[in-house]
Amino acid sequence: MKLLAKNITKHYKITLLMFSVISLTVVLGIWQVSRAYEKESLQNSFIKKSDGDPVDFEKIVKEAANKQEKDINYQHVKLTGQYIKNKHLLLDNQIVNGKPGFNVISAFVTKANQLILVDRGWLGPIINRDKIPEIPETTQQLELTGLLFNQLPKPFLLAKESLSTDWPKIIQALDKKQLKSIFNLKDFYLLRLHIPQAGAFIPHYKPINITPEKHWGYAIQWFSIAFIIFVLFMRFILKNINEAKELYS
Repeated sequence: MKLLAKNITKHYKITLLMFSVISLTVVLGIWQVSRAYEKESLQNSFIKKSDGDPVDFEKIVKEAANKQEKDINYQHVKLTGQYIKNKHLLLDNQIVNGKPGFNVISAFVTKANQLILVDRGWLGPIINRDKIPEIPETTQQLELTGLLFNQLPKPFLLAKESLSTDWPKIIQALDKKQLKSIFNLKDFYLLRLHIPQAGAFIPHYKPINITPEKHWGYAIQWFSIAFIIFVLFMRFILKNINEAKELYS
């Protein structure tokens, strides 16, 4: 035991490096475990809310208001109304099948005169970034089905966006506060079209980009790296102990 402690102290630089690397890999492994649990919770919430036949939009909104529910994300809803002409946002840097394009976010007025936003899917590919693609206008009344959102994760932006005064406007991220300001919305609702339908482009929304199983796999990899480093370190120390014993025997 004394020889073990002596060798660990003797090789303190390697010991400190080993503990630093193991600490980092264990922290990364624990983080991946927490992400796996988060994704499982998100997946269960998505399945529970989005499964089954779509529910009337007005009904969901009214029930949420009565129950004072803040988060009604992933509710599968249907609604009737029409798009507002030339009131579109183009969400930049959207990649589908390896090709860049925009997601088209359009203003939509329901039959109950409720203004909401509709993510109509991907429009592309972009050949010339200086030329904004023409968005086909749909003026007739439509019945849409999709996934409803009233909460969005806060985006990471390096600087505040400077938007054009003209329509359509190009945006870098979906920022709830910014969207409410652009359309002067009191209540925020975003409908994501997740299946082909009238007025849609190419729906490609995925609520979970990385599955819980992948996070579990990453966690196992990090913990395995920590274990391997520890084993290699102990082999190094034990080898030095054996050499020291042979030297003084």
